[in-house]
Amino acid sequence: MGEEKNSGQDFIVTDDLLGEFKDHPVFEQFKGRPVQEVFKSYDHAHKLTADRLTLPVGKNDRPEVWGKVYDALGRPKDADGYQFQKPPLPGGLQYDPGLERAFAKVCHEAGILPRQAQALFNFYNSHVVEELKVSMAERDTAYGRGHDEIHEKFGNETDLALKMANRMLHTFGGTPEEIDYIAQNYGNDPKLIALLARVGMTTREDSLVKGEKAERYDGKDSAISLKKQILTDKNHPLHEAYFDKRHPRHQEAIDTVLRLNTLLHGGGEEE
Repeated sequence: MGEEKNSGQDFIVTDDLLGEFKDHPVFEQFKGRPVQEVFKSYDHAHKLTADRLTLPVGKNDRPEVWGKVYDALGRPKDADGYQFQKPPLPGGLQYDPGLERAFAKVCHEAGILPRQAQALFNFYNSHVVEELKVSMAERDTAYGRGHDEIHEKFGNETDLALKMANRMLHTFGGTPEEIDYIAQNYGNDPKLIALLARVGMTTREDSLVKGEKAERYDGKDSAISLKKQILTDKNHPLHEAYFDKRHPRHQEAIDTVLRLNTLLHGGGEEE
């Protein structure tokens, strides 16, 4: 009998076997080698790419397709899966759980991973805290300087002048929104304060101010203590009012801290 033909496993890659692919560069390395080498190479390439994520493009660029990619990368199943390490906050700045949950929802929709979400969370909070510190320092300095000028004009009647200016603003300033706008943009202007004070002190009735007395402090230590309570003690009646512009006692709290600043350092550097 004649010689048996070689089984398929002995086939050698030749130009005839490759046919139309004989000049294709990908098969050049296999010429003269068993055809099984081609199959092994293909299997290896498939294993390398089988679990690789493919970013949605073209017709696949749709929310539901992106959602599968985010889930494969490790996105929590819902917004409640994001749990943030909360930073320590200075007095006057309260944590907002509602804002945190809104942020978590956006992170989930955008496919942000928990580690990335925490980094963004830390950046935002540190920025807010620093801005608050700068704002409070600038405000305290402005209050102190403004109070100095008012004191030069009214002397021993400074406390009464501030109360009358505040009374005139709230009586004739307009709507709560208009009053708030004036207070926020011009509340440290000693010229405006002096004008309102003179109007109030000129037109006031004796019965209006009868019995009113300015708050007194036994000394520097008591002034420091009261200011610290207002700024840091959440149980103090003026703490919330100081930081909440819409609080009915907001201006009273501002005036109190302003007077304390002047008693402590006359508008100079914070103690």
